[in-house]
Amino acid sequence: MFRTFAFCLLPFAFLIFDFLENLQNKPKEDRQRIMWVAVFICMLLILIFWGFSLKYSVKRAIEESPKTDLVPSEIGNSVQQMQNEWQDIKNKPSSNLPNVFESQENTENPFEQ
Repeated sequence: MFRTFAFCLLPFAFLIFDFLENLQNKPKEDRQRIMWVAVFICMLLILIFWGFSLKYSVKRAIEESPKTDLVPSEIGNSVQQMQNEWQDIKNKPSSNLPNVFESQENTENPFEQ
């Protein structure tokens, strides 16, 4: 099986080697032009593949995502709850931590001796 496949590719290998030999004999400007065309074609193929892949992955993510019915009132309630919790944290600082919301009374430099 592999030998049959290899024999099918043999003519293409000779075409590639001939193309590369002819390319080496061309002037530098022509070689650079061919290089940039090849880069453009490769990038175009990559972008096309990426586009199809992105389309498929977005479609699959939409199909697999759980359907959430968030009502604006529920979102508003959540925001209100977070604001209330923030006020509680701000008004009742931990006894282990200094209160960062009040100005520091000690202005001495701790590194001076």
